[in-house]
Amino acid sequence: MAKIAFSSMFLHDYPLDIIVSAGKEAGFDSIEFWIETPHFWENRKQSVKILKPLKKFRNIIVHAPVFDLNPSSFNEGVRSLTLRYTMESLHIAGLIDGEFVTIHPGRRTVSRKATRKDSARMNKYLEICKNYSRIKGIPLAIENLEKRINALCWSPSSIKRVVEKYDLYFTLDIDHALKHSEQLALRFIELLEDRLRNIHVSLSDGLRNHAPSRFNSRVKKVLSHLGCDYEGYLTIELDDLAYENILSLEEKLNELRQEKEFLESIFRK
Repeated sequence: MAKIAFSSMFLHDYPLDIIVSAGKEAGFDSIEFWIETPHFWENRKQSVKILKPLKKFRNIIVHAPVFDLNPSSFNEGVRSLTLRYTMESLHIAGLIDGEFVTIHPGRRTVSRKATRKDSARMNKYLEICKNYSRIKGIPLAIENLEKRINALCWSPSSIKRVVEKYDLYFTLDIDHALKHSEQLALRFIELLEDRLRNIHVSLSDGLRNHAPSRFNSRVKKVLSHLGCDYEGYLTIELDDLAYENILSLEEKLNELRQEKEFLESIFRK
């Protein structure tokens, strides 16, 4: 059966030890640890000590930094930082027995159609990162972006090309795919099921991003297409800005529990 994880970013306003304790209290054995979770990100020079609580989880996956970063940026400084932080993520994953690291593909710096130069910059990034991932013994998984004029790797065919060329896993973001169409989300599964290791589960409703998925039949339909044999991760990726009011810790845990129950109901044999 699939392993149900939660994204550490939903509890971004708490220290890592509280995030871990809360996740365990909510019944999770798996976590997707975002390197940019604020308490860790601001204190990561003490990484070994701060990371220790994560070992309480049976399964850990890691999400590399993405904010203000872009492996295809026109700005070589931005590209350099993106590469540096991805390599740092692989190192951190090694410290906490992370199973793999999810990364984002590139995009053209401006809102114009991506060019061959943008693709070439991303390919260079992927080549270097893949070589380092082999050294560290930790695989990489590339995530699909939303369909936008400047985006690379938003379509199933473009993702398939890079996962085969660089021997990557695939992280399917259902929210990103469903913003375009249900058919696109299903096509990702059809074309890349053998590479699929992680699914970010949430849904935008036109006003809110990464809102709860349990209220929408399209999410259930897409996930049901996988069947009960899927053994990868289902990562609950919620954003507290999707809620009208500021949520307390207990309210956030209640949301995670309900989303977990929803996912379990789909994959229960």
